[in-house]
Amino acid sequence: MMLDISKLVIVYPDKTKAVDKFSLTINTGERIALVGPNGAGKTTLMLAIMGVLPITEGHIEIGGIRVEKKTLNEIRSRAGLIFQNPDDQLFMATIYDDIAFGPRNYGLAEEDVRKRVEQTLLELDIIRLKERSSLKLSEGEKRLAAIASVLSMQPSVLLFDEPTAFLDLKARRNLIRLLNNMPYTKLIASHDLTFLEEVCGKAVLMKDGTVFAQGLPKDLFHNKKLMEDCGLEAI
Repeated sequence: MMLDISKLVIVYPDKTKAVDKFSLTINTGERIALVGPNGAGKTTLMLAIMGVLPITEGHIEIGGIRVEKKTLNEIRSRAGLIFQNPDDQLFMATIYDDIAFGPRNYGLAEEDVRKRVEQTLLELDIIRLKERSSLKLSEGEKRLAAIASVLSMQPSVLLFDEPTAFLDLKARRNLIRLLNNMPYTKLIASHDLTFLEEVCGKAVLMKDGTVFAQGLPKDLFHNKKLMEDCGLEAI
């Protein structure tokens, strides 16, 4: 499913312009890296895509549906956001209940909820975590469970905010393998440039709320002057 962002402006109540005339089109199935220094507007952009933050100017469309108050239920069935900290998404007594939370909230029958949960657990190969508490999981297991809690809503677009945060090398490698096998349209914000090179076909550098540069990850991330001008370090 296509994600289209056109001349987006997000202004906070204190008049801070967090996103400034940002435009980006992500075609169905594309994997786009979103890179920028702290404060560049990456998380703000993702929250706006999900309809959490109000749009000041411009528009966002997911599969031709514009993000606005009256379409939020439809938007949130089409797109899902995986937060930087999995603990922000895992709050129920068991992982089963965490994954079931979204479908239950949308009023699905319990048998349909069960099928969705078990399908998602099997897809991510974490059926062993079904009755576990997130308090007893490793960071890698928490990350997979958080992804599962979003996938149970059967979205077409996935947004990731710093997905490799807190992960050890083995969990990071497993995440790379998982993302490379997922058919979804993806926007991935991260400071982990070597990770992004492995999972994304295109990169967008973001600075001061707008698009600073875009192109192939290998062309951007190894360009010392370009990265320094954006407030980042090259690989």
